[in-house]
Parts: sequence; structure tokens; C-alpha cells
Amino acid sequence: MALVLAATGMTACGDKGPTGPEADLVGSWIFEGTDLAGVLSARLVDLFVEAGLSRSEAQALVDEFMVGIDEGFDDLRSTMRFNGDNTWEDDSGNKGTWRIEDDVLELTDEEDSTVQRFKYFLDGDDLTLILTQEYFLSLLRQMEDFDAEAYEFYNEILEEGDVLRFFFKRKS
Repeated sequence: MALVLAATGMTACGDKGPTGPEADLVGSWIFEGTDLAGVLSARLVDLFVEAGLSRSEAQALVDEFMVGIDEGFDDLRSTMRFNGDNTWEDDSGNKGTWRIEDDVLELTDEEDSTVQRFKYFLDGDDLTLILTQEYFLSLLRQMEDFDAEAYEFYNEILEEGDVLRFFFKRKS
């Protein structure tokens, strides 16, 4: 969860490093944002309309709520470094090892050996991590400071089959 909610990136080191797709990931990546707010916004408006609010009333409530969501992610704008020796670290002090298999980025946390797997897409200086609704919720459950009420909110709003994208930009 460190990657998603602490939003990190990686720096090359050493002469010998990975080749192929792994070589393209080596470097520092800054968390740019997520489409989570957009997914939540559409679902919340519909939920409030079903509860009896007019569409404009529902949209006003959701717009206010989304400001808080966006501000929460502003605090997560940090850098993650993927090193050429297949280690990673982020601004929060998290670190471990990484590897790529097909279109999946696998991060292993050094502290507790937790393994996180993300589908990823790399286009030049843009990195997108893709999480399923189920995996996103499982990461939330693992967070020490994430309460049950907030978990239930996301569980109710997100639907099976949803995918959430987290966007990173290569740091120059």
C-alpha cells in the first residue's frame, strides 16, 4: 500500500542493470494523481439521487466531498525510486525489491515481506498502475490508519470489476 497511498518512484544505480521493460522503469517517479475521485463521483451522485435528492443537490454534495478526496491525495505526492539493482524506495522510508513479469509490477516490502502486484502501463515518461476494486480494498484493509467506516464506504461505492488507475510522471 506504500506505493499507492504514499505514492513513490526510483533511481538507477550501478553499471549493470535490468534490460528490456525493467530498464524503462528504472528512475524516479512522482505521483501525479488517480482516477479514484472520478469513479467515486459518478457513483455517489447516482446513490444520492436514488435516496431522493435532485441531481443538482446530489452533484453539489459530491463536489464538496470530492474536494476532500483531492486534498487527501495532494498529501501523497511523493517520489518513488526504482533502482537498477531491482531495489526500490520511497519518500516515506519504505523500501524493498521489485521485478516485472509480463504486464505486472511486483513490489516486495523489505520490512514485512509483503508483496504487492500491480498491472502497469509505461508510455515514455508516464507510468500508470492499475488496481482492481478487490485488490484496492485489500490494500485498504492492510493500512493501520484506515478505519472500518471508511473501508465500508469504498466497499459500497466501488463495484466488482472496477479498475482504478494511479498516475506517475518520470522525474527529470
